[in-house]
Amino acid sequence: METIFVDVTDLGADLEVGDEVVLMGASGTDEIRATELAKSIDGIVEEIFCGISKSVPREYVGGAERSLRKRSRPPSRDTAWPRTLA
Repeated sequence: METIFVDVTDLGADLEVGDEVVLMGASGTDEIRATELAKSIDGIVEEIFCGISKSVPREYVGGAERSLRKRSRPPSRDTAWPRTLA
């Protein structure tokens, strides 16, 4: 089970259960970037992305999903490495 707690105390009294919350990304004209989150924890961007489990749905923007699908996977253990990929 994955759970996250977010302190919204300073955001005002207009919040209600069921309101949309964006932890990273864009909503309207506001945007929270991974670099901002990393800076807030005195960390690096990789810590933010590696902390998001595989069960969280991804939304690829600008053709990124297509380029990810084309990447070659490493060979299986019984295949010699390095190998030339066609």
